[in-house]
Amino acid sequence: MKGGRISDIQALENDFRFVVIGSASGGVWKTTNAGTTWKPIFDRYGSASIGSVGLFQKDSRIITHPTDPGVVYAAAPPAWSPDSRFIAVEISRNANTDLFAVDILSKEKQLLTNTAYDEGRPLWSPDGRSLLFTSNRFGHSFPEFSGKWDLYQLHLEPQKPEFEEDDFEKLFRPEEDAADKNDTKKKDVPHVELTLKDIDRQTQPVTDTLGDDREFILNPKDGTTVYFVSTTDGPAHLWTTSLDKKKRGKYEPFVPAVFSPRQLQTDSKGTSLYYLSRGAIGRIDLGSNRSSPISFSTRIEVDKTARISWLSTISTTTCSDRTRNSTRPSKPSSISSNNWGQASFFQKSFFAASGPGQNLC
Repeated sequence: MKGGRISDIQALENDFRFVVIGSASGGVWKTTNAGTTWKPIFDRYGSASIGSVGLFQKDSRIITHPTDPGVVYAAAPPAWSPDSRFIAVEISRNANTDLFAVDILSKEKQLLTNTAYDEGRPLWSPDGRSLLFTSNRFGHSFPEFSGKWDLYQLHLEPQKPEFEEDDFEKLFRPEEDAADKNDTKKKDVPHVELTLKDIDRQTQPVTDTLGDDREFILNPKDGTTVYFVSTTDGPAHLWTTSLDKKKRGKYEPFVPAVFSPRQLQTDSKGTSLYYLSRGAIGRIDLGSNRSSPISFSTRIEVDKTARISWLSTISTTTCSDRTRNSTRPSKPSSISSNNWGQASFFQKSFFAASGPGQNLC
């Protein structure tokens, strides 16, 4: 697909050959062979400008029931818990947005944040023990009342006190059995429990930079490395930090040559980071920290018969309305005022395609 601006991209986590993209001026396109060929899948719908796309999978922005694809939950932007039991959503209330966890079985919702500010973009940790989100709690100025955005971590269970262990105490620790070590290597689906006795005490800041930190992703490989976009030193670019207690609060620039990245995604193994930047798709190898563009092209197949038939319908409707009011052409009832200019363009296209003397009006 040559030309145009890509507004969003989604790929299947278990098969990155299957990708859908949304274009600001070209509808929705799909590839099943990693971009060798692309097929338009949104031509039957009236709107060509696409702002967001999604696929059914865990942690996608399109929320479908994990066992019943016919059930869809509407929320923005939501996220599944690792065990597919809860959906974390942001809900507007009291002139600000808070986060809730909705239990799929009981349909009950539990409050996750409760401040006078805005919280959003929930993201579950791979182990299901915490939830990451953004909030503008600090840096507010009067009268705009718009604070800077930072990242936060909500522990879903009260944290036990941690004590430093010296080498002497390690000598008396019993050795793990070989069978136990093998069991720990098995990757079971984590069970999520919400024990929120004090959400304020269970919430910790992850970033506190001088700029806005809103876009972020957590590396599923270690569950602690956070990649986020910040404007702390001017232009928005990638930074990295960690949820680890010893590394928390330390920020490092990460591939600063990539400007204004968004829609951050990683593969399931945490080896690659994908992003959108200035309408193009990019990939960062998390082993070498090298960025490379993902180029693609496609051949567009247009059903001319169906297109001319559709344009003919619009033109006929417009002509009948003009006949009823010959002194002042009225807008066709089937076209909204916002699309009137677009409809006029379609008429001209149809008349040009019909040839001389085929103007129906």
